[in-house]
Amino acid sequence: YTDVELPTISCVRKIMRTWEVREWWCNQEFVAGDIQLIEIVDDEAPYFLCPFDFTVSTGYECASDVQLPEIYAHDDCNNGIIVKIDYPNGFIEGNGGEADLDLGENIVHYIVSDECYNSSSCSVTVTVEDQTEPVAICEQFKVVSLSASGNTIVFAEPFDNGSWDECHLDRFEVRRMDSLCVASDTLFSDRVTFCCSDVGREVMVVFRAIDFAENYNDCMVRVEVQDKSIPIMNCPDDVTIDCHDIYDINNLALTFGDVILEDHCSGSQWVEETV
Repeated sequence: YTDVELPTISCVRKIMRTWEVREWWCNQEFVAGDIQLIEIVDDEAPYFLCPFDFTVSTGYECASDVQLPEIYAHDDCNNGIIVKIDYPNGFIEGNGGEADLDLGENIVHYIVSDECYNSSSCSVTVTVEDQTEPVAICEQFKVVSLSASGNTIVFAEPFDNGSWDECHLDRFEVRRMDSLCVASDTLFSDRVTFCCSDVGREVMVVFRAIDFAENYNDCMVRVEVQDKSIPIMNCPDDVTIDCHDIYDINNLALTFGDVILEDHCSGSQWVEETV
């Protein structure tokens, strides 16, 4: 046979093969033949290794600029490699690149083709998690006034002074460093209690800002507890005595009686006596 290779059109290679059969018989030659058309077609897609699933952390505005990895691809016919990446927020014309991905799971598709339009694809799950602690900003100093009952409950929010998180805050919590009022206030909750035992002393409160991913950050608040209620004072009755009666000028209450105080924080008041 003899071959004549025709011009390659697109990804199809054609060979025109002429077959010839000869037979010699009794000094005679018989010849027969035919033409065969052979087409060699590239119908196999390139093969490549798909990247593994991976996890990244959020950045500014609760998203992440992720560098999608390059892949290694091979085509048996060497008809070129074309890589495209399809992700939820856009499309990359190239082998790898930067993609803006949202919080949560993002399905990224790698599409690999050759110049003969054969293609294969795979999917990669890129999980964007909020792994960044919020910024806790609290009041450095806070004044708390006791109520008429002698106890005041303060929720966590009043201690906040502009805390923030790129993926939004979930809640605030507080606790006392020590407590003379409610023992459980040394554990984090949404409130703390102040009582008469706190009057005149500095109370340290831990303020905590927590985001939806349970990341948190703390800061400290100095709390001054004040008792602003006016006590009720009942003085002894007026007394008339003889100039010969004996009394102690330094302890008049022993002879003439003492004041009676009515206050919800008994023991936290003092009486000034002027003779």
